[in-house]
Amino acid sequence: MKKMFRNAFVAAVALAASTSIFSASVDFTDLSVWGGANGTTTFSTAGVTLTSIAGKITTNGSSAEQAGCNAGKPSLHNLTCNGDGLGIRDDEITYSSGQGEMLYVDLGKTYKIDSIEFLDLFNPEGGLPETAQFYIDSGLFSQNSLTQAGGYVRWTPRSDVTGQLITFFTSVNPQSDFAVARINYSEVPVTDAQALVSIGLLG
Repeated sequence: MKKMFRNAFVAAVALAASTSIFSASVDFTDLSVWGGANGTTTFSTAGVTLTSIAGKITTNGSSAEQAGCNAGKPSLHNLTCNGDGLGIRDDEITYSSGQGEMLYVDLGKTYKIDSIEFLDLFNPEGGLPETAQFYIDSGLFSQNSLTQAGGYVRWTPRSDVTGQLITFFTSVNPQSDFAVARINYSEVPVTDAQALVSIGLLG
């Protein structure tokens, strides 16, 4: 009987733990963390690795760039805004019809991607909305611009999306360019059955 109660208690603890989900944000406008990426093609900190293609990473910390980020604060976001997000070569990731500017963000392990925030996605450019495109592992997604201060847009998936490597680029509208501001992610949820297996209560 004691063993049965013990197992029930341990199972309850495991199930409770499975609903307690770690979450985090990578705020690329915080130059106290990401300023060292400026002028590099690869940079790692806090378990996250950046790699750029077709140019060096920029973090955009000038007063003019900070003003663009701050234009949407606090009504749209709570970004740090001592930078204006990540770009390549200039202040943004710019259109290419082939393999042009690309930014890889490796989170170090697979997470559930809760949202991605962009700056400098303006509408319209060349009569068309600017478009940020990105792969989360092998899944392709995109986000069009909205008419918001600083070109701020927040992309949120319609259903759960998991991945480790996010690849940013743009190849739709020749006028498109954008900056990557923040990635918000959390642990991949553990099912009740997985929690029980982990403590040996299910085979």
